[in-house]
Amino acid sequence: MLNDETIKPELKTPENKRVSNDRYLEKLEDIKIRVPKGYRKIIADYATYKKTNTNQLVITLVNEAMQHDGINTQIPNGISSVKPVSKQGD
Repeated sequence: MLNDETIKPELKTPENKRVSNDRYLEKLEDIKIRVPKGYRKIIADYATYKKTNTNQLVITLVNEAMQHDGINTQIPNGISSVKPVSKQGD
């Protein structure tokens, strides 16, 4: 007789994958923004239209706004290009 375990084997992340994910996430910070109901989908659809994802869209728009304002900081769009930001006073 079939049960949930034979149809859907339990998905477990191997330890090395979990460690790798943890190391990746240590290099990132979260920013949470709030938008009126319904606009999250509009933003996500726009990101898809631009052939990107919401996170990359926001980073790109922030970079463009900072460049427009004469700020020479570029937020990396990919984790491989992330370099530590020095804190003031260091």
